[in-house]
Amino acid sequence: MRTAIVVAVLLVAAGAYANPIAIDMYVDFDPPNGVFSVYPAPYTTVNAYIVAELGYLTGEDVYAVSFDVDLMFNAAVITGSFVPAFPTYTVQIVENGIVVVAEDCISVFPATLGYVPVFYMGGQDYVQIHPHAYNGNTFVTCGSMVEHDYCYVMDGGLGIEPQPPRDLCGSPVRDDITWGAIKSLYR
Repeated sequence: MRTAIVVAVLLVAAGAYANPIAIDMYVDFDPPNGVFSVYPAPYTTVNAYIVAELGYLTGEDVYAVSFDVDLMFNAAVITGSFVPAFPTYTVQIVENGIVVVAEDCISVFPATLGYVPVFYMGGQDYVQIHPHAYNGNTFVTCGSMVEHDYCYVMDGGLGIEPQPPRDLCGSPVRDDITWGAIKSLYR
């Protein structure tokens, strides 16, 4: 029995390795080329582009995407506001977070939403994608105007290789269920 369990665990692990996590949003320093880390000269500015790969989640075009961007360490500084990638994209700053609204809807993915200018001072840092303070990690589809969550993001490395993808959706544990209610299910 123990051998069967070990074999099952190894097969699941091998399947997970063969099927990497699909990244929903990521930082790209040279879209669409997938440059996830850069090593710029100190005291220069680089653009950290935010790219959405949301089409596979619902199969619908995307109307709006909510997120926030910041830096992990103090090796760089975001020097300006988020700049939209296209004139048909409107950027709204709501509750200190970014909402990109596409008037004509986004239908081709990966889609560059825009960029933040980052002044690099040397050392190592990460440009990170976080949930919007009010809207969370959500996007709205065009046809149905339904809000959906995106989960997996990949941050960009400044002077360092990028971190593995992060799961913004977290644990499926619900806050509205008490431990007593869970225990009562098994009595």
